[in-house]
Amino acid sequence: MLAGGQGYLGRVLSRFYEAAGADVVVLGRKPAAATSRIRTLQWDGKMPGNWKEELENADLLVNLCGKNVNCR
Repeated sequence: MLAGGQGYLGRVLSRFYEAAGADVVVLGRKPAAATSRIRTLQWDGKMPGNWKEELENADLLVNLCGKNVNCR
Protein backbone atom coordinates (compact mmCIF):
# COMPACT_ATOMS: atom_id res chain seq x y z
CA MET A 1 0.00 0.00 0.00
CA LEU A 2 1.32 3.41 -0.99
CA ALA A 3 -0.18 6.33 0.92
CA GLY A 4 0.17 9.47 -1.16
CA GLY A 5 1.50 7.36 -4.00
CA GLN A 6 0.29 9.33 -7.02
CA GLY A 7 3.46 11.35 -7.49
CA TYR A 8 6.70 10.44 -9.22
CA LEU A 9 8.08 8.17 -6.47
CA GLY A 10 4.72 6.48 -6.01
CA ARG A 11 4.48 5.65 -9.71
CA VAL A 12 8.02 4.24 -9.70
CA LEU A 13 7.31 2.08 -6.64
CA SER A 14 3.94 0.97 -8.03
CA ARG A 15 5.55 -0.28 -11.25
CA PHE A 16 8.39 -1.95 -9.30
CA TYR A 17 6.03 -3.91 -7.04
CA GLU A 18 3.67 -4.68 -9.94
CA ALA A 19 6.60 -6.18 -11.89
CA ALA A 20 7.48 -8.23 -8.81
CA GLY A 21 3.97 -9.71 -8.85
CA ALA A 22 2.47 -7.75 -5.97
CA ASP A 23 -1.01 -6.27 -5.86
CA VAL A 24 -0.57 -2.54 -5.20
CA VAL A 25 -3.11 -0.25 -3.56
CA VAL A 26 -2.43 3.46 -3.91
CA LEU A 27 -4.14 5.86 -1.52
CA GLY A 28 -4.61 9.15 -3.31
CA ARG A 29 -6.72 12.29 -3.43
CA LYS A 30 -7.81 11.76 -7.03
CA PRO A 31 -9.29 8.73 -8.77
CA ALA A 32 -7.01 6.97 -11.23
CA ALA A 33 -7.34 4.22 -13.80
CA ALA A 34 -6.56 0.76 -12.49
CA THR A 35 -4.22 -1.76 -14.10
CA SER A 36 -4.21 -5.51 -13.57
CA ARG A 37 -2.31 -5.18 -10.27
CA ILE A 38 -2.45 -1.48 -9.33
CA ARG A 39 -5.60 0.22 -8.08
CA THR A 40 -6.22 3.56 -6.44
CA LEU A 41 -8.52 4.27 -3.52
CA GLN A 42 -9.52 7.83 -2.77
CA TRP A 43 -8.84 9.11 0.73
CA ASP A 44 -8.32 12.36 2.56
CA GLY A 45 -6.15 11.07 5.41
CA LYS A 46 -8.64 12.31 7.99
CA MET A 47 -11.77 10.21 7.68
CA PRO A 48 -11.99 6.41 7.74
CA GLY A 49 -13.27 4.88 4.54
CA ASN A 50 -13.05 1.75 2.42
CA TRP A 51 -9.26 2.06 2.50
CA LYS A 52 -9.27 1.08 6.19
CA GLU A 53 -9.89 -2.60 5.42
CA GLU A 54 -7.13 -2.54 2.82
CA LEU A 55 -4.70 -1.18 5.40
CA GLU A 56 -5.57 -3.93 7.88
CA ASN A 57 -4.66 -6.59 5.30
CA ALA A 58 -1.57 -4.88 3.85
CA ASP A 59 1.86 -6.51 4.01
CA LEU A 60 3.62 -3.16 3.65
CA LEU A 61 2.71 0.51 3.94
CA VAL A 62 4.91 3.18 2.36
CA ASN A 63 3.97 6.71 3.41
CA LEU A 64 4.76 9.19 0.65
CA CYS A 65 2.48 11.92 1.98
CA GLY A 66 3.98 15.29 2.60
CA LYS A 67 5.92 18.02 0.91
CA ASN A 68 7.01 17.59 -2.68
CA VAL A 69 10.73 16.73 -2.94
CA ASN A 70 11.04 18.74 -6.16
CA CYS A 71 11.15 22.16 -4.49
CA ARG A 72 13.61 24.55 -2.91
